[in-house]
Amino acid sequence: MRVFLPLVVFAYVTPAAAQQATFPVTLDLPAIFSLAEQPYLTEEAFRQALLRALPSFYRDPVEPDLPPTDPLLWSINGDFADPTGPLIGGGILTCARYGVETRDWFASRRATDREVFDLTRHVLPWFDDADIWPDGAIARLACTLVWDDTRSVAIVSQAAAEDVLEQMFEHVAPNTRPDAWATYGDSGYRLDAGGGRADSVVRADSASVILTIGYQELRFRSFLMNGGA
Repeated sequence: MRVFLPLVVFAYVTPAAAQQATFPVTLDLPAIFSLAEQPYLTEEAFRQALLRALPSFYRDPVEPDLPPTDPLLWSINGDFADPTGPLIGGGILTCARYGVETRDWFASRRATDREVFDLTRHVLPWFDDADIWPDGAIARLACTLVWDDTRSVAIVSQAAAEDVLEQMFEHVAPNTRPDAWATYGDSGYRLDAGGGRADSVVRADSASVILTIGYQELRFRSFLMNGGA
């Protein structure tokens, strides 16, 4: 079994949950990526959907201090598939939604401002969120899952990732840019997908699966349209 280079992840795990887990965890890709089509869920409803898609998820007990003015803003952070054994790192997850108010708040401030840094840590805005924000969209949802140890979470093969992404997105292609992503290693890859569900409720913008010599990452982004408010 391949083991990634160590990257220590400190996780909060309840003893009962840890005893019930079976390692390595095999991720349910269709269930995880289907979350991209549910940006209309409240924070609690999304957390429940997340637990169904990823039963090994453990929410971070420290609640983020988020500005209360955006009614569409929430952030869920935590760990998944974290064994209790020493030196075995689990995965980390962030899912966050924010509305037009927060988008404009970011635009009115400098990226180096302390308050911008604090909020960025929790909502993980993508660099082009504002540029590709669809007309009629009222909020953006994004999730990122990252892990580095196959003793905890099994590798997602390129074939499995392609199969799931092709069912949900119109365009799926390997990324071959000769830059930092060249560190994939002999068996690494990157798949980028776009053109998912698009209607008056949801615009599933994009998703990607990345495998490098040091970690694996899943991520997706979607928008809540005005018809889903």
